Amino acid sequence: MRTQKIAPAAAKPRTTQQKIDATEAAVGSVQDAVALLKGDHRKVEALFEQYEGADSATEKTGIAKEICKELITHTILEEQIFYPACREKGVEDDMLGRSPGRA
Repeated sequence: MRTQKIAPAAAKPRTTQQKIDATEAAVGSVQDAVALLKGDHRKVEALFEQYEGADSATEKTGIAKEICKELITHTILEEQIFYPACREKGVEDDMLGRSPGRA
């Protein structure tokens, strides 16, 4: 069964920095950041499903590049916005901001 394809973002191409700037302006609370990060997770999950259903190597390559771009943006948002916001709210944890393999 083929999964529904996700259309690429229309209109304005946005750089990672533009996304970060827009997110910083939009995120007014940790709850907003959590909702944004959860949405990112769902988008990447959908891209992985799309990848699994892709028919050609060319199509898979394009989807893999999109997955990488989304994960890089997501990581930057976590490290530059979400984790600092958690710390400001008094959330401290040894794992906060540490991805697997990072010391």
